[in-house]
Amino acid sequence: MKRTGLLVIFLAACGGSSKEPVAPTEEKPVSETAAETVTLVEVSQGDAACYVVVKDAAGNEQTHPGSFDLCPGGGADASNYIGFPVQLTFGKQNMMAASCEGDPDCPDTEEVEAVMSITPVK
Repeated sequence: MKRTGLLVIFLAACGGSSKEPVAPTEEKPVSETAAETVTLVEVSQGDAACYVVVKDAAGNEQTHPGSFDLCPGGGADASNYIGFPVQLTFGKQNMMAASCEGDPDCPDTEEVEAVMSITPVK
């Protein structure tokens, strides 16, 4: 399976690799890696995802696709954590394919690593 589009961009942003895993069942999920503490800058509703913007300790901003539940009004609304240190948990999620270019009637999807939960750091 080739990784393309948002997944390659996402992996590059997270320090991952676009190399193929040995086998899909042997790939270590991102959620099992050591979590980095970041500051939540924004969560915003998009066409394909809830976009999660964070800032690392060096002040670099990164944008990650996330579960729609994380957006304001969602079941796991993370907007109360804006400006605070958080840890992100990633998982695989089907999202609208980049080839849809935001067309809500487009049936194409792709599996990407996305922010599944945001946990405040105490």
